[in-house]
Amino acid sequence: PGSGVSLHMTKLPNLVAIQPTAFDEAEYDEKEEEDEYKGYVHNMIRWRYKRDENGNLVRDADGKLVRESNSKLVKWSDGSFT
Repeated sequence: PGSGVSLHMTKLPNLVAIQPTAFDEAEYDEKEEEDEYKGYVHNMIRWRYKRDENGNLVRDADGKLVRESNSKLVKWSDGSFT
């Protein structure tokens, strides 16, 4: 990871799934995803490439596409994350 970036490893419970490919609203098929992930779509961690107000993909200072996710890490006062 680059400067100012941190990685966190975690063991996820079986009821949480991670979508390995970028989310694309134009190609999203709720029924297909429901079948593929056997009902865990409501506990799905998704990510997509960030877009600006004009719909253009956003790149960082190194020219890499910026990603955003629907997940949120919370750091507790004891230093643990959830």
